[in-house]
Amino acid sequence: MVTNTAARKAGSVIREYHQGEYLIDREEYLTALNAVGEYRRSFYTPMVKVNCGLRSFCKTLGLEATVTQRLKLQSTIIDKLLRLPGTDLSRLQDIAGCRVVLSSIDDVYSLRDHIINKWDVIKEDNYIKQKRASGYRSLHLVVKNSGKRVEIQIRTKIMHEWALLAEEFSDRDMKNYKQDGDSTVQDFLRVVSDIYEYQEINPNLIDTVELRELLGRYSKAKSLLGQEGKDNG
Repeated sequence: MVTNTAARKAGSVIREYHQGEYLIDREEYLTALNAVGEYRRSFYTPMVKVNCGLRSFCKTLGLEATVTQRLKLQSTIIDKLLRLPGTDLSRLQDIAGCRVVLSSIDDVYSLRDHIINKWDVIKEDNYIKQKRASGYRSLHLVVKNSGKRVEIQIRTKIMHEWALLAEEFSDRDMKNYKQDGDSTVQDFLRVVSDIYEYQEINPNLIDTVELRELLGRYSKAKSLLGQEGKDNG
């Protein structure tokens, strides 16, 4: 089993090998890669336990839910170590993750409260109450299971629809548009997020000055996006 100390060291070796800060031979580098792989795999069982627990919680609360899980790819972990020089592998919060997609914001908070009452929650980020500048909305909890951190993302179907749209653009352009930024695509996604948020708060879509303003912004952002596509084509 790879300890936190060994994982921290492996992460440092990989970072320094790529940055060329000092000479590390190939064998040491490959040993570090193997350690990262083994450390990553150690999160699998805790992740499955959290997944099963979430399904049980949703059943107990009578919530219609879609629950999924994923281990972060080893290549993605290494990319994060290289992009963020101060990253400590042993303290990454999202090597293992579970996602719950629910019908309403009320359901999100019902599940959130139940999790907090039942599990050891060590961190909470509420991107529903304060969405990211990119337009990303979700509620994140980090829990500990069997000594391992597992991130839980809880969102509504509408929030998930926005995330899928952002991923579609990201895959097309090979960029992460869920991150904050000022590209034409991100401007468009922000407007879409604002409309989706309005729709969740006002499900009957009552005609208001705010709605008309949002639709005007959407029309402008969509036009700019289409123009950029023509220019790049």
